[in-house]
Amino acid sequence: MLSYQHIYHAGNHADVIKHLTLLSVLDKLQQKSKPFTLIDTHAGAGMYRLSDEKAQKNAEYQSGIGLLAGSTLEQHGSPLLQQYWDGVSDAYAQQQYLGSAGWMQNYLRTGDHGHFCELHPAVFPDLSAYLSKANAHAYQQDGFKQLIALLPPLAKRGVVLIDPPYEQVSEYNECVTTLEQSLKRWATGCYLLWYPLITTENSAKQAASGRMIRDLQVLSAKDSVSNMAQIEWLIDTPEHYQGMYGSGIIAINLPWGCADAIQAACTALLTEVTQSGGPLPRANFTLNWLKAPQ
Repeated sequence: MLSYQHIYHAGNHADVIKHLTLLSVLDKLQQKSKPFTLIDTHAGAGMYRLSDEKAQKNAEYQSGIGLLAGSTLEQHGSPLLQQYWDGVSDAYAQQQYLGSAGWMQNYLRTGDHGHFCELHPAVFPDLSAYLSKANAHAYQQDGFKQLIALLPPLAKRGVVLIDPPYEQVSEYNECVTTLEQSLKRWATGCYLLWYPLITTENSAKQAASGRMIRDLQVLSAKDSVSNMAQIEWLIDTPEHYQGMYGSGIIAINLPWGCADAIQAACTALLTEVTQSGGPLPRANFTLNWLKAPQ
């Protein structure tokens, strides 16, 4: 099934937590001169027009990137959150939002490698047209399978973003098996797995999500996993919200310092949206170690 297109959700609350986490890792990778590899298994278009009728259908960006417009981020003391806003504010002013492939391409240097997968025939041409660097490669392939084919990469440092649409219940288990195979081939890579938090009306997917987290906890015992963090950002509580009330990220082999940066950024964001008169009074954020760094 290929009905999902990310433009309907571009810039929403899930994109904010996803890209904050990704940005923290990209920053760490760029602090050293050694080359790195970036892989996006479900890359989307790279840049999204928020004025497009698809993005306007539910205007989900209003509960995401839109919350930061006009805020005084510097007062909260989070360099990561400020850096995130600096990276998207110019595009947002033009009613656009930078996708994960856009963030990754911006960080590619000479000698680095970027690999971007998008299977949807209506989206892949946009991705191909957006990628402008010679070392940014696009693939119209199944992202799970292409990830395995790309490993191990030439540059041993790097990050993989796994961000499937979860249209099918089977995708939850596919995430686990793909991570198991990937860690065998590239144990030094950082892996960021995004997942939705949905209400009980989608009970089959909710159960599959729970099994995925439990299976990943088992996976955390392997020597190839130096640490595993569970990061969740909720814009509401399930009893008050129908649909996707938040999302989470399982971060495997997160570089040192990233967790502190993410914690500070999300704490600042939480203060921004829940304080007196804030737009999301029941929002919440958690960061827990499923396997703490040694």
